[in-house]
Amino acid sequence: MAWLTSLLNRPATIDDERKASAQDTPGAAQPPPAASGPPLAILAPDIGGISSFRLRFFSDAATAATDVEQLPPEIRRGTHAFWALHDEPVVGPDGHREALVLIRANQTSGVFYAVSFVDMESAWSFARFEAKRGLDVSHLIILWAAFVTVREELDGVSLLPAAAPATRTQHDRTAERDAAALEATEAVRELERPEEPAISASTAAPEAPEKPKPAEAEAEEATRIAKQAQDELRDARAAADAARALAEAEKARRQEAERRLEEQQQAADDAARARAALADLDSGSENALAVSEAAAEEPVVLDGGESRTQVLEDPSPAIEAPAEIRSYAGDEETLADDALDDGEEPTAQGTIFAHAPPTETEEDTETVEVPEYLRRPDDAGDAGNDLPDAPKLDDFDIAYEVARLLETRRWEKREEPFHGFGSPPGKF
Repeated sequence: MAWLTSLLNRPATIDDERKASAQDTPGAAQPPPAASGPPLAILAPDIGGISSFRLRFFSDAATAATDVEQLPPEIRRGTHAFWALHDEPVVGPDGHREALVLIRANQTSGVFYAVSFVDMESAWSFARFEAKRGLDVSHLIILWAAFVTVREELDGVSLLPAAAPATRTQHDRTAERDAAALEATEAVRELERPEEPAISASTAAPEAPEKPKPAEAEAEEATRIAKQAQDELRDARAAADAARALAEAEKARRQEAERRLEEQQQAADDAARARAALADLDSGSENALAVSEAAAEEPVVLDGGESRTQVLEDPSPAIEAPAEIRSYAGDEETLADDALDDGEEPTAQGTIFAHAPPTETEEDTETVEVPEYLRRPDDAGDAGNDLPDAPKLDDFDIAYEVARLLETRRWEKREEPFHGFGSPPGKF
C-alpha cells in the first residue's frame, strides 16, 4: 500500500483546491449529525480515481435517497450507501457487512479512499501498518459498514433497509435482559405455587401391582398365535416341496431305467435277427454253390449227338471299364475277327473282356439247354428242359451271389500311374 501512502502525503495542488471548493457542499466532509441512531453514509465516486469517493453522512434514509437522486446518472450507478456503526452489526442472510477503513486525501479535502476487510482485526492491522509507514492517523476513519441497497425506481431512489440493524453489543444486551426477565418470572411463579402436604411412609398407601390390560394381553396372544401358525405353514410348505422334489427325482430315475431296459431289449432283438439272417445266408450260399458246381460238370448234348461241356458265363454284371480299356477291347475284337476271316483260331487271352460274347458262327447257333435256375424270365418257352433235382433260388440268394462275385478283383490294384497292359513291343 505504498502507493496509497505516497498519494495521501503528496501536497495539495491548486487544481485540487479548486475542485474541492467547486464540489464542496454543505453536507460534504462534515461530521455525522447528532442523532439518536447511527448515521447513513453515502460514498459517491470522485473523478480522482477508482477508489476515491466523496463521503457524506445523513441522519435518515429518506434524506440520503433525496441526495442520491440529485446526482448525475453516471455517478449514481457507482454510489455506495451503508450504515456507519461502531459495533459489529447483526445482519440476516440477505445482508452484507464489512470492516471499512476510510483514508482522507488531505486535511482540507472531502475525498476519501476506501479499503474493506472481512473483520475488524484485519482493518486495525492495516491501519497500524500504514501508520508505521508515515500515514497521519488523523486521516483515518475505521468503522463497521452495514451496506444498503440503492434501488432506482420510477418514482425515485429508495434505500433498503431504511433502518439501521442491531449491533452485536445491543443484541447481547437484549438477550441478557430477556433472560433476566424470564428468570424473574419463574421465581414469582415458584413463590405463588402452594405447598403440598408432606406424606410419611406410614400413611402412604401401598402401591397395587400393575395388572396387564385385557386388550393388550389379547392382542399379544393373537399375535403370538398368528406367528406360530405362519411358522407351521412355512414348515409344511417346505416339507411338501421336498417331498415333491424327491418324487420327481424318483420318477425320473424310473423312467431312465425303463428306457435303458428297452434299449437293451431292442439291441438283443437286433442281434438275434442278425444272427438268424447270417445263418440263413450261410446255408443258402452253400446250397447254391453245390448246385452251381453240379450243373457246371453236367455235359450238354447238342443236336449233332456231340457231347460238349458247357462253359457258363459269369452271372455277375459286367463292370464298366475306363475309356482306354474299352478302346483296347475294341481293337482286340477287330483282330479276332481278322483271324477268323483268315481261317485261324483266335487264342484266348486272360483279359477282363473274356466274358464278352464271341462272334456268332453256325456252331454257336445250335440249341443249348440251360438249367432252370439260370434261365431269365423271357426263357419260359423252354419249360420242357426242367431239372427236377435243382433247387430254385430266390432273390436273396441271387443278390448274395452277385455280391460275392463282385468282391472278386478284375484287375490288379496299382499304386502308381497306369502305363499300359505290358503287351510285347510291336504287337499293337
